[in-house]
Amino acid sequence: MHPTRGLLGPHEFIGFAEDHGLIAEIGTIVLDKARSDSPLEVLAADKLLRAVTLALS
Repeated sequence: MHPTRGLLGPHEFIGFAEDHGLIAEIGTIVLDKARSDSPLEVLAADKLLRAVTLALS
C-alpha cells in the first residue's frame, strides 16, 4: 500500500515494479507463496516454476 495514495491498482503497481526492476523479484515471491500454499506435488510445482522462469527470461 502506498503511504499517501493508498492501494494502487494493477496498472500503477506493475508499471512501477517494471520501471524499478522489481518485477522478477515480485514474481519469485508470488510463486514461492503459491507453492507453499498449494496442494501441488513438489515435482509439479518445480515444473511450473521452471516454465514461468523461462517465460520471464
